[in-house]
Amino acid sequence: MEQGLGAGAPDLGMLVLKGGGALILVLGLLLLTLYLMRRMGGGRGVSGRMRMLDVLQVGTKERVVLVAVRDRELLLGVTSASIRTLAEFPGEEKEIPAPEPGFGAFLRGALGKKEKAGEAPEAGHGR
Repeated sequence: MEQGLGAGAPDLGMLVLKGGGALILVLGLLLLTLYLMRRMGGGRGVSGRMRMLDVLQVGTKERVVLVAVRDRELLLGVTSASIRTLAEFPGEEKEIPAPEPGFGAFLRGALGKKEKAGEAPEAGHGR
């Protein structure tokens, strides 16, 4: 009952397949998480008529938040137990700007430029 030298060694192809599958699974979960965060409005941003302008962390669970709502700005004190209005500033009615384009817009633009650069010139324009 002789065993070969490689009897206990795992198959290299199977290791590559398992590692590649795990990598694809992790990247898929990452993309799903990013998609869900975007859909749920994760992070700061514009939401209808209300917008978070700034946040100042003043303790481990305490922060001061400046929020714009319609024609005024509110300074709020936020703790784990409560939210209190610290100050209210009248403002002028102004349109809330759209959020700046993120990495997705940059990537679409970069891919669009690459596609345009790779296109052949149209036949009717060369005289």
